[in-house]
Amino acid sequence: MLLDYFNQAKIRDRPLSDYLKGEVEATDLSTVKEILDYIHISQALLRAYGPDYPLIESRELLPSFEDNYLEYNHLPGFSMLVLDRPLDYQSERLQFELLHSCEPNDPITLSENRLPYPDFNKSIFKSRLPREFHLDFDLRLKDKDLTTLSNYPAVLEFIFHMDRAHIISRDHNDNFRLTGVFASFPSNFDQEIKSFGRRIGKFKLRDNRLYQAHRLMVYQYMMELYGFPISSERRTSAALFARELSRRKERFLIKVLGQSDRVITTLHHPIGKSHYPEVEKIALLQLTIKSKDLVRQLKNEGFFVDPDRQVVLLRAVYQQHRYNKNNVIEERALSLEHQELIHPRTGERFPWLNVLQAREDRLLRLNDIVRGEYTGRIVFQGNEVIEGTSKHENRLKFLLAWLSKHQRRLIAASPAFLEKTEKIIDSYILNLEMTDHFRSHRELHKQIITQMAYISQANAVHRLELMFARKSKMKYLDLLQSLVNFLLDYQHIIPSYYEPVFEKLIFLCNKVLKDKYLLKTYIQNDHKTRYGSKIANLYQELDGLKLVVEKEFYFEREKQQVRWT
Repeated sequence: MLLDYFNQAKIRDRPLSDYLKGEVEATDLSTVKEILDYIHISQALLRAYGPDYPLIESRELLPSFEDNYLEYNHLPGFSMLVLDRPLDYQSERLQFELLHSCEPNDPITLSENRLPYPDFNKSIFKSRLPREFHLDFDLRLKDKDLTTLSNYPAVLEFIFHMDRAHIISRDHNDNFRLTGVFASFPSNFDQEIKSFGRRIGKFKLRDNRLYQAHRLMVYQYMMELYGFPISSERRTSAALFARELSRRKERFLIKVLGQSDRVITTLHHPIGKSHYPEVEKIALLQLTIKSKDLVRQLKNEGFFVDPDRQVVLLRAVYQQHRYNKNNVIEERALSLEHQELIHPRTGERFPWLNVLQAREDRLLRLNDIVRGEYTGRIVFQGNEVIEGTSKHENRLKFLLAWLSKHQRRLIAASPAFLEKTEKIIDSYILNLEMTDHFRSHRELHKQIITQMAYISQANAVHRLELMFARKSKMKYLDLLQSLVNFLLDYQHIIPSYYEPVFEKLIFLCNKVLKDKYLLKTYIQNDHKTRYGSKIANLYQELDGLKLVVEKEFYFEREKQQVRWT
């Protein structure tokens, strides 16, 4: 079966159609991945597209990912596993129904009273397929070998209606085939969360209060590390099984499409990738760009799936980050690394268009929210659907959700961009004419002011972190001077810092003050050079300022504690 789309696509200088006709076999996992990408995009996204297709918004592809609670049951959904080796049925770490190669020299034989392989495979497949699809299955796949990749596009149409995952692996001839259906990804979810939380220092044995305080953060971090929000069992089990396969150093590919998120998420472990599987997502979304020339170019070159709605296929690749408790953006597990448009006919990539991180678009949306002109929909704090921003309560909830979604990006933003953001938000939040409205929603108003204060503080300290990232290229004199200047500039504000931000600031100061080379070379020896004396003087000034801000910070905390009690 040839695809409705990608009829001009090529893989390794061979037309995709050659692989789908069975004229050439895929010999490695990366080739299989490309073939499956084209098949899944064509069958699960493009064929399902129509005027009423629920397009995702670009923000939904930006970490941290949001779970969508609406199920679109009429849309395709699936999960699959590809292993770069033959299956060992009884020894595998998951339960599934085994399908057999129809090759005559297959070493696994069935007893004489069993069906031939083609009929046996169909019998197994139909036993897990809803009965209403049996007749169509028999008509369309009557004489087909279900296991070959050339027949996979046709078989996939029925897999969409089956529960659980399907498996592709190598057969006895080293070719990739569909070898299993109705597979359940195992996941020791409870133990994974707890062991991960203890390893990063968020949990301690028999400390239930600490566990309760940080459980959600650990859960969200670990799920995001593998490309998902806290969501359905299908995606949770896929993420944790990918984690297990990575630990076992397997060469694998896991793909998941949820009927709620409408995004094909791929986890794979390419050669040379040692720790985490690579995460990528492919989805249909509407392009919003101002450049008429660029729109004209994309239209002329055929990149639009729907030119009238400017719908495109977007592929996003992400980078994982190891947990570091001393980072200001502590909860960041994933960041966008690369994005590209995919041509629906040729498979050609259009890589240099920034669709997901267009900052001006972000500010325009923020403007619409504070003016009450935004007409979108959000799920607020996971349990309340909010439509539009015409009401002040909705506007505050949208604004709070926007800040939560973009908090990491605002902390990492340039001072100029953060200033623009604060100006837009302050025009609404600090508007005296809105006082009566805010009095009715005091808690929401307070949460927004609190969050903006936290972002502003964290952004300032994050700029110091970036300076430390370039430490090897900086002189100690410049490093010390920058820290001293920061403490002097912000000395009157630091006592009101939130404790997590303050602790990161003190960590950075201590990192310099305890630097072994700095101590040995400039502090513990006599300074006979002018340069050495400058460094020693700045060191003493930094040490003194750090003690002053620590004293003022904890004094302020004690005053607050007395006030609260």
